[in-house]
Amino acid sequence: MIAAAARGNRNGHHAILELYGKQVFEQIARLVDSPLDAEELAQDTFVKAFQHISSFDESKATFSTWISRIAYNCTINHLKRKKPLLVPFYDTTEPYTAHPSTTEPISNEDTDEERRIQLLEQSIEHLLPDEKALLTFYYYENRSMRDIAYIMDTEPTILSSRLYRIRRKLYKFIKTKQNIN
Repeated sequence: MIAAAARGNRNGHHAILELYGKQVFEQIARLVDSPLDAEELAQDTFVKAFQHISSFDESKATFSTWISRIAYNCTINHLKRKKPLLVPFYDTTEPYTAHPSTTEPISNEDTDEERRIQLLEQSIEHLLPDEKALLTFYYYENRSMRDIAYIMDTEPTILSSRLYRIRRKLYKFIKTKQNIN
């Protein structure tokens, strides 16, 4: 399939799109706000992958990891161009509002768990794009540190340290929000 795509064979391209299209789109969609942007970035990813498919080296990474690296780079470059407004963790101008429920909660434990999940989701939204990407690769996609290091073009030990700092950052954000409410 990869060799066929490298020769410019449309069936090879189609097979790659079928096999990796959903994975690439989902990876990108976790990092960008707009589904349209995610679609466009996924298309850009495959265009670049097909243009540079001859540079794929299976001794360095699997094809899945190789194409994830292209998707990651396309997405991060897109997000850098957009320059989103970053809200600092200490911004407390937006009060916490729970989702209204039509039924009474079963117990306070359920309510507390739902609140913690909601706070975690809120805190993840405040992370930088590369921090979100690291969390996505590690927790949502269950990738190894070695694969993530290849995708993000860094060392596994550096990623382990960054992951620790991100978890601490999330913890502090959640604690701050809990103390406010």
